[in-house]
Amino acid sequence: MCSKPKKNVSIDRLGNKGFTLVELLAVIVVLSIIALIGYASIGNVVGDVKNKSIAISLRNFEEGLRTNCVSLLASSNVDVNKENIYNKTIDHFDGTIPISSAEDISYDGNSNCDVLIKSPIEVEGISCVRQDSGAWSCGGSDSDSYTTGKPCKVTSGTGNNVGDEITCGTESFYVISSTDTTVKVFAKYNLNVGTNADSTKTSGIQISDGNYPVAFSKTNSVLYSGSIVEEYVNNYLNYLKSTLKMNSSTTATLISKEELITLGCKSNSCSSSYSWISNVRYWTGTYYGSTPTTYVWIVSDNGSITAGMYNVNSLYGVRPVVTILKTDL
Repeated sequence: MCSKPKKNVSIDRLGNKGFTLVELLAVIVVLSIIALIGYASIGNVVGDVKNKSIAISLRNFEEGLRTNCVSLLASSNVDVNKENIYNKTIDHFDGTIPISSAEDISYDGNSNCDVLIKSPIEVEGISCVRQDSGAWSCGGSDSDSYTTGKPCKVTSGTGNNVGDEITCGTESFYVISSTDTTVKVFAKYNLNVGTNADSTKTSGIQISDGNYPVAFSKTNSVLYSGSIVEEYVNNYLNYLKSTLKMNSSTTATLISKEELITLGCKSNSCSSSYSWISNVRYWTGTYYGSTPTTYVWIVSDNGSITAGMYNVNSLYGVRPVVTILKTDL
């Protein structure tokens, strides 16, 4: 008995249909729109990264200019002008150099080494402007975009522990204490003032190659009248605020003997404390005795703490303590 041949079941009867031309075109259009959006987003990200990179290069190069200005000021046989500052910077700078010549910087010869890149300036076809905070904005975006961040940075440790290191522009510090909102730091070196320095080339900021001694007070009658706190520390504080753009609430003074004791010094010696406590000779801000006298506590580079007459300028330098807001880190 012969079986009947099976009927072909058409695709149409199964309800399976192919895409029509209109449907294919619709899919292509949607995919094209998605691709264009993705391309634009990627382009924006790339642009953001480039703008931020240029802003960072500008700020870092400015810091290099100031550092090398300080170095030139400490040298008695070199003219301190913007050409020499620029040339010394490009010789030692290990990052991207964002400007092409000394004509792109401004420097009026001041001892604070307030060397700046001229603003606005165009770098790689992108317009960049220095903000009031000292940070750079590149690419015509909001002032908060593409900035290099804070005037200070932690360079060793967490920035909260004694002995951690913090750098603010040209200046370096050791942490001596901290709170939730502030960190108190001790200058790594004495200030470039006093009789060790060429009187025509004193920058008033830190210098690493000597003690640079000064008399604690310029008068013999009243302690603190015309003292180094008024003359040098306050000028240094102004440099931190105006040139390095640190917060207006930043303060500076001299270290007290009580703070030295807290850091491990004894009543007459710091030899058991941190080595950086007595790496140079400097004045403290504490009288010798319970009432104001003609003597002030001084720290020597052999670790001893003694009393020195405030009008003696043969040995001791100026080493500030600065209180930094953590918002500057």
